[in-house]
Amino acid sequence: MKFLLPLTFILPYAHGACTCTDDVVKALSQLYVSTGGANWDDKKNWMDFDEDPCDGNWDGLTASSDVIVKMDIENNNLAGCIPTQFGLLTDLTNIKIGKNDLTGTIPSEVGMLSNVEKFKMQENSISGSIPSWFGLMTNVASGNNDFNLEDNLLCGDIPDEVSALSGGNKFKVSDGNGLGTPCDGTDDGTATTDDGSTDDGSSSGTDTSGDDSTDSSGTGSD
Repeated sequence: MKFLLPLTFILPYAHGACTCTDDVVKALSQLYVSTGGANWDDKKNWMDFDEDPCDGNWDGLTASSDVIVKMDIENNNLAGCIPTQFGLLTDLTNIKIGKNDLTGTIPSEVGMLSNVEKFKMQENSISGSIPSWFGLMTNVASGNNDFNLEDNLLCGDIPDEVSALSGGNKFKVSDGNGLGTPCDGTDDGTATTDDGSTDDGSSSGTDTSGDDSTDSSGTGSD
């Protein structure tokens, strides 16, 4: 008797006419699943890979030259944790995921998004410390570029690498967080992950290349 996998294990990664790379397909699929995509307010064409996301055909995504450069799903009823695969969206320059109900800590793989100029994650329920690898987003530090982590549940101190980004006109980190308060009774700058281990932000993200497992984890103006 031939054993068939349930369709739910196959369809999320079906490519259709999609021109995106496997990594981008994986990242978008995991983000949708991990943050309750079925309950998003605006989700037109998400998970329909015949409507090419790398052509900008999905709600909240903007593409250029067949790559996704902007994600604006702010105030869109996302609920859950940011998946580690989010770090595979390395062409992104503008990320707006604020004003949702994101929880858990910030995965170290987000540090792979070194092309980012605007990163807005305000008004969620993200906990743990601010990872030092945010300092890799050096483009944030210039001009009118944004970096906003306000109104979360962050603790510990602001790493020097992150403070160095404050050259931008819209650097917002301190308000609405518990910064200066030790995380989990310590002040060593480590964040506690879902499995109880600690993450000091030094990981380069080795679990993004091929693991299909699902991590537990609205649109606005510029």
